[in-house]
Amino acid sequence: MPAILHLTRPGRDKTELAISLLEQMTRSSQNPFPKVWLLLATRRQALHFRQRLIELDEAPKAIFNIEFFSFYALNARLLRLAGRPVRRLEPPMRFSLLRALLAQMKEEGQLSYFERIADKRGFVAVLADLIDEIKQNGIEVDKFRAAAKTAKDREIAAVYQRYQETLRQSDLADVEGEGWLALATARQRPGLAAQVDLLLVDGYDQFTPVQAQLLAALARSIPQVHITLSAPMRLGSESHVGRSGLARDRLAEAFQLAQVGMTERQHEEKSGWRHGDLERLQRKIFRNAAAETGGGAVELIEMPNEAEEVKAI
Repeated sequence: MPAILHLTRPGRDKTELAISLLEQMTRSSQNPFPKVWLLLATRRQALHFRQRLIELDEAPKAIFNIEFFSFYALNARLLRLAGRPVRRLEPPMRFSLLRALLAQMKEEGQLSYFERIADKRGFVAVLADLIDEIKQNGIEVDKFRAAAKTAKDREIAAVYQRYQETLRQSDLADVEGEGWLALATARQRPGLAAQVDLLLVDGYDQFTPVQAQLLAALARSIPQVHITLSAPMRLGSESHVGRSGLARDRLAEAFQLAQVGMTERQHEEKSGWRHGDLERLQRKIFRNAAAETGGGAVELIEMPNEAEEVKAI
């Protein structure tokens, strides 16, 4: 059965859709206790999903065999299933490792462009984020080095290479590298998740190339894979605008590359079910349009910084 990408209008209750799919599976007479993997973006979403299950009017007393994951937790789970667990380099130690490597390269005279800021905490933090982004896009050292055109790029490539070599020599993996290993393992062992009956992916508005490819690899052996995504309902040019459009394109590309089927199912909402303020907000929030309110559903607040805004909300 091909994977199904469920497309809804922004603001629709996609979690309700995911729960209905879960209910259909758990109430099947063929398999009363299916094994379900639920992939959610944040811990808060996982807690909210659990609460929604508890509050179902017709829910059974208990639902068994459901595991909740983020992508990072899923990567670790797959590697354990394959008997290939890795030692994860946690962020604080990773930061210390990068500082040590930069100091070492500076002493060896390998840094000229970044020599003056190599020991600055801000530079190390920015470099760590850049390496994460490079890995999220599945770019190996050789590919990055080949694309380097400036002295700045070449030094970043040299640091990236030293960092990767150190991880391999020390039998370590950072969280993004763990994703690489999980993807490679899922491809090498297509039946790795064959015991799973249903994979539900909910709450994401973007996927890295590595994440999209991992979902495609898992869909080769999991009978039912359902992914929810907010996207404009029209199939014209607007359907590929913004984060959701990029996520949709990445999924389509990854599934095509893996030669796994994926169909799209569009879900229309009930007419008039949402407050007019929210409809206006949806249409204008990313278009730099003047704020409008008809009263009630949207309140505009302004605070001196993001932390104070969060507290106010």
